Amino acid sequence: MSDTRKAPESIYSFFRPIPLLACLVYFLTCRAGLAQDQAVPLPGRVATLAFFLDSVDTVEPQAILFSNIFTYRRAPDGKELDIPAVAVAYGLNRRVQVDFSVPYFRSDYGPDFRLSGIGDRFVSTKIRVLDPDSHKIGLAFDPTLEILGKSSLAAGPQGPKKYNFVLPIILQKNFSYFNLYAETGYITRGALFACVGADGALVKRLGLAVNILYSRSTKFTEVSQEFGLLKSRVDAVVGIYYIVNPHFSLFTSGGRTISAIDQNGTQYIVNFGINLSFKLRSLIMRDK
Repeated sequence: MSDTRKAPESIYSFFRPIPLLACLVYFLTCRAGLAQDQAVPLPGRVATLAFFLDSVDTVEPQAILFSNIFTYRRAPDGKELDIPAVAVAYGLNRRVQVDFSVPYFRSDYGPDFRLSGIGDRFVSTKIRVLDPDSHKIGLAFDPTLEILGKSSLAAGPQGPKKYNFVLPIILQKNFSYFNLYAETGYITRGALFACVGADGALVKRLGLAVNILYSRSTKFTEVSQEFGLLKSRVDAVVGIYYIVNPHFSLFTSGGRTISAIDQNGTQYIVNFGINLSFKLRSLIMRDK
């Protein structure tokens, strides 16, 4: 993987933002009452579970991509542990893939707020419009349905709705030894976001990724102000990945809020995970 242009997969392209984006947008809007590269048939894509940053690349047709991630997040008010956070993607054709992700979480934000169970789920369809290897800039759309879990719904009627949509636009520019990414969009429960990132190989199998996310609430309520929550914030993450073989990879990453931190800012977040990929047709033929 010394030449990232030859590897159509990137570090950002698969794992959905569990749980960081869900926490991030929830904290920015109304958290009342409270005291996310992958391995593929070709090597190169390993998620860092960073933020809502994705690549233009789509999964190979009839390929299944599976990720299992451990996440620990610390905030001034408490902590959250996700074990496991699971994501699955399937390639419908060479330009379209579908994704599903869900975590099992344990939250501890003081004696008045301790929950565990299924967290926020994401279902999406990525549509690659322009390939970054055959055009100056790659372009994709990735409409996503967000289904909030009980932790995000703990505020009751004052909080967000259970079903929400994320409407992102993804841009990608490939160079000889590294790739650049940008994504921006709107979340219907009340937030705008924009993020930029880059990844590249350090050595043959080892790679590095860095990205920064800016988000801003569009529904800044009296409850948010009462709890002293900030209207916008900036977060950053650094991750490394190791490709064992074209179908199996490992990754780890860490990040934190780099702007002013309110009571729900991220003091730090760490992630560890594995990624597996396989062709559905190969499994069917093997069974026969």
